[in-house]
Formats: sequence, C-alpha cells, structure tokens
Amino acid sequence: MTSGSPGKLACVVVMALAVLAVAPAAFAQSSGSGNDNSQGNSGENSQRRLNPRTYVIIQNARQLMSANKYAEARKELAKLDIDGLKPFGVSRVELVLANIDNIQQKYSSARRHLQKALASGGLNEKETSSVRMNIAQLYLVEKEWAPAAKALEEWLQHAKHPGSRAYFLLAIAYYRQDKHDKALAPAQKAVRLMETPDASRMRLLLSLYSERKDYEKAVELAKQMVGLWPKNKTYWLMLASFYQANKNSDMALAAVQLAYNAGYLTEDDEYLRLADLLLFNRIPRRCASVLDAALANDTIKPSVESYKKLGNCWIAAREFKKALVPLRRAAQLSDDGNLYVRLAEAQLQSHDWKGAVTAIGNAFDKGDLDDTAHAWYIMGIALFKQHELKKASNWFKRAARDKDYRENATAYLNAISACTAQPDLGWCR
Repeated sequence: MTSGSPGKLACVVVMALAVLAVAPAAFAQSSGSGNDNSQGNSGENSQRRLNPRTYVIIQNARQLMSANKYAEARKELAKLDIDGLKPFGVSRVELVLANIDNIQQKYSSARRHLQKALASGGLNEKETSSVRMNIAQLYLVEKEWAPAAKALEEWLQHAKHPGSRAYFLLAIAYYRQDKHDKALAPAQKAVRLMETPDASRMRLLLSLYSERKDYEKAVELAKQMVGLWPKNKTYWLMLASFYQANKNSDMALAAVQLAYNAGYLTEDDEYLRLADLLLFNRIPRRCASVLDAALANDTIKPSVESYKKLGNCWIAAREFKKALVPLRRAAQLSDDGNLYVRLAEAQLQSHDWKGAVTAIGNAFDKGDLDDTAHAWYIMGIALFKQHELKKASNWFKRAARDKDYRENATAYLNAISACTAQPDLGWCR
C-alpha cells in the first residue's frame, strides 16, 4: 500500500524554513527616531546626547539612506572621528551603518556593525535586546546555524517576555544543524506561545514529531491544523500519513476520503493513495468507482499504475470481467510482461481460456518476467481447460522444475496421465 510516508511529507514542509528568517528592515527603533538628543538634566540623558555637529551629520546620513543614497550616507558618516565619540554616539553611527548594509544585503558587514554597537555600551536595555535579536536573525539569513542558535539563546536569557517567534527561530537554528532533540523544546514553546495560528511553526513541530516517530502527538497536531486550515489538502494527507504510521488505517482512510469528498484531491498519486486505502480497508468497489470516474473524467492520467490499480480493485471485488479492460491497457503500456500474466489470471477466473493463452504469449514476448515459472503454470492451466493436454503437459513439466509450483504442476500432470490412460473419464472430455 502506498504509505504517503510521514517522514517525506513532514520533510517537505520544513524545506521552506531554510531562509525563513529574513533580515529586519531597520535595526533598533531609536536608530531612526530622530530623538537622539533627548532633553533633560539626568545623568542618563546626558550620556545619551550628541554634540550638535555629530547630531547633524548622523541626521544627514539617515536622510541620505532614506533617499537610497547609500554611498553618500557612508561619506557623511566618515566625517566623524568615531574613536573620539562617546559610547552613545558610537552606537548611533554603527546602527546607521548596519542599516545601510542590511538594505544592500551585506549581511555579514551589517552584523559586524551591530556587534560594534552592542560592544560600545551606548545602547539602552530595549535597544540591546533588539540588536541581539537582529544579530541572531542575520546569522540565520547567512545560514550560520550554530552562531544563530547561540545568539538566540543569549537573547532569551535576557528577554523578559520572549514570544513565539524567538523560540521558532531557535528551533530552526537547531533543526538546520540536525540537532533535532534540541529543536523540540523551542518548537513546542513556539507553538504554545502563538497568539494567532502560524502554519510554519506548527509544520516544524510536526516534522520533529514525525522524525521522533511520536505519531500520537503528530496526529493530534495535524488534527488541529486540519481544523484551522480545512481547505489545505496537504494537512489532510499528513493526517492520513500519521494515522497510518500509528496503525490506524480506518482513520487514515477517513481523512483522505473527506479530502476527496470536498474536492481537494487533484493529483494522480492522491487518487491512487485513496485507492490503496480503500483496498487495504476492504472496500474494493468504491476503490474501482473512484478510479473509474477519475479516468473517465480525465482527472487522472491513463497510466500503467492507474489502470493496474483499477484492475486490482475489480479483482478484489471479484468482478473479474470488469478487470480485463484496465489490466489489458496497463499491460500494453508496461515495459515488461508481468501485467499480461496478471491479465491472464483474471481471464482464468472469467473462464476465458483462449484469452489467457494469448495474454501469456504476450507476456513472453515482452519478457522481463518476475516469475517465469508462474507464467508457465498459468499457460498450462489455460491449455488444460481447452483439453489441449499434450501442450498443457509440456508447460506443466517446465513449471514443475520450480519448487514453488512443483506440487500443483505435478497434480495436473497426473491428471493428464489419467486422461491419457482413460480418455472416457467424464472430466477429461
């Protein structure tokens, strides 16, 4: 049965996380606020003031940056002797330079400027927290997962009320290092702290549950996602996969059937998966009905797999004659002769002895059979049923050379010998 592997499905959803943390548009809110020279007599305010010349140059640089004149903004800042500035002034200059680099996607350079701003001692508590997070995000953009995780851990140590996003980014940083055990706790916190449902955070946690084979938790989370986004078929298929992995084929079928009833299934493999589940749960007529309608409506492509599956559904429903057309089409499209053998088996069940002989002949013509002795045995039966005993005997002798068919082939050979000795036996006529 097509499993719809939960590992595969969950892995797909995490592929989008590689560049999920984009660099922020601006660093440290006060860096662009224009309030750097706050008035007041307190010692703290005096430390957070710029002299008039420095203030004007930084403001000019910001205006040039806003006008996308980055080279001119850098030249403006170069007028300052940064070594002669107080910590607050250094931090302002470094934040503007970081913003320019960030806009120009020079992320390594932007990060270095942020680190200098942090080291300057000129940031207040709120700015320090913001810059630490910005540094972590830039590591993520550069796919520097280990330093990103370290920076995020440091940020979390100082954060008063860390939210869902920070834990999500930390989980990504660990996940991309293949440290899935360390990614689990922050991924769980990211989901638990969500103020509004976020599919990316839930998908990451779902992937981690899948890799740990914790299918019960995966089922519960996938059920939540189906409830939140019922029109997203991926979540229905994931839910089915986790039910299957948890050995609950009834509920796996229910999930895919509901998606089918709602009209969400569109791909060939999705229809074939529903067919597999219907077969596995012993509902072959519905299986055949689903595939028959899909092929008739051009919802799925006519292919070896689709025709073969339809034929098997009819065989499971013991509708052998209805199985003949799709199996014949599958056999014609196939690169080898194995499906002609399957067709011959259905023809035997339909008492179409001549058709079975023709099908086995086609199987031999195409070749590359998985079980040649089985084809010999089927050919012997088809000829025996037409009372062509001498020909049948030759095929049964071949089949008897194989240990898997020796007993049954020998029984037919004994029956042929009995007929030869006593041709008037009723069943020999």
